[in-house]
Amino acid sequence: MKCIKAWEPQGPLIFMGEEVVARTWTPENARRAGYSQWTDIILYRIDDPAWPDWAYGVQITGRSVLYHGDGGCSRGVRMPVASILNAVDPELYVALEPCTKPGCTPPDLDLLDDDVRVSVEVNRYTWIPCESAVQVVEQLRQSGKALMHSVLEAAVQIDPLIAQAAESVKRH
Repeated sequence: MKCIKAWEPQGPLIFMGEEVVARTWTPENARRAGYSQWTDIILYRIDDPAWPDWAYGVQITGRSVLYHGDGGCSRGVRMPVASILNAVDPELYVALEPCTKPGCTPPDLDLLDDDVRVSVEVNRYTWIPCESAVQVVEQLRQSGKALMHSVLEAAVQIDPLIAQAAESVKRH
């Protein structure tokens, strides 16, 4: 068990627990599939008296790899090109793509002066607290997304309570 820092829209959550399983849909995978976004899903087992009603938590982090021009889509955080590399993960910087929607379409970052401002999209966090393994199974199954099902399949192999819940929910 260790101290975990997870995120929700309001900010960080800190609790004692352990990561059960994590799955990522990366920019490279997303681009090959024709998407400009990535998603991390992490399932945590929580063992912390400060959070007595939570047995598990599912953290979903989504981000677009798009940046937008001045007067474009009005999405993201405006910043000078020179500060983008300091503000985002270097791997994500390489993956950033210009928005292609009409009226936005900024030039390649390498062609812009350092003081030109563009808007870079920021992380979107979802935190799903679960009171039981059954609730984890229900949450992961109801989404209909392949990545959520992948997390559930992996969790069934790792966590006996989730495996038991998956069998129980399947029978009803």
